[in-house]
Amino acid sequence: MNNAAVVRLLAGMVFLCAGISEPVGAQEAHPTAVAVSAQYRAFYDDRRNPDWSLTRSGRPGPGAASTAWAGIVSHHLLAAPFIHDWFAGLAAAREVERFVVLAPRHFPQGHGGIVTTGRPWNTGNTVLQADRALIDRLTTDVSVIEDDASFYREHGIGTLVPFIAEYFPEATIVPILIDPVLPWNADAIRDLTTELAAILGADSESFLLVSADFSHHRSPEETARADDLSAEILADMAPAAMRRIYSDNTRGLGVLASIAARQGGAIVDIRSNTDSWLLWGQDAADTTSYFFVYLR
Repeated sequence: MNNAAVVRLLAGMVFLCAGISEPVGAQEAHPTAVAVSAQYRAFYDDRRNPDWSLTRSGRPGPGAASTAWAGIVSHHLLAAPFIHDWFAGLAAAREVERFVVLAPRHFPQGHGGIVTTGRPWNTGNTVLQADRALIDRLTTDVSVIEDDASFYREHGIGTLVPFIAEYFPEATIVPILIDPVLPWNADAIRDLTTELAAILGADSESFLLVSADFSHHRSPEETARADDLSAEILADMAPAAMRRIYSDNTRGLGVLASIAARQGGAIVDIRSNTDSWLLWGQDAADTTSYFFVYLR
């Protein structure tokens, strides 16, 4: 293999580990359009059937219950078979008209503590439309800022768009990024929680999806211990405990837990828990872990 090929291979693995989907066209023309390139398409299209032996917990068979109203999914394409499994289970159980997706802000771009965009998302095969009415409600009634620039190459949302488009082709999306430096008790987070709780309580066709990866930059053994604690916290779904969880989206998980508490609690079904080392056996010291969860 020549040097140029090695560089391309290494660069590809970096992007795959980050989960980034390439944009379509120039940033100025399509700041939030998202596609899965040929390199990522192999992970999205070909890797659909999970190997259940590569999990710490989980169960094959029927997925979500028809009463599932929220869930947690990874935004790393390394876990594509388990993302497919999660969406296939939900699609078999119920219809969803709109997905409200809470993701962490990964990159220092754009502005605002909690942001959304009304731009469509282009998977290369399908255009997924934003839910304009709900976005207007959030930007009018809550401290949510509409900021297209925050979403350029933002894999916390972009990685999940092709899955939503495949399994729920008629659905719309409300993408929301939460800055991980926002204080836990920030008014913006509290107000977002109140508004989303009202929306979900009144609209059974909406679904709250938290885009999150869990333990980062640990050895496989350390990752397993971190996930044991995270699994306990997820099972209880206590809002105050979410700040102790090992995840890149603790604020989004906190919003989820607070909404569940306002509804009188939730039954938490952990569909699967795995990590990049179990799936690929590479970069042991830099393992990232994944939980796939339904709430009902």
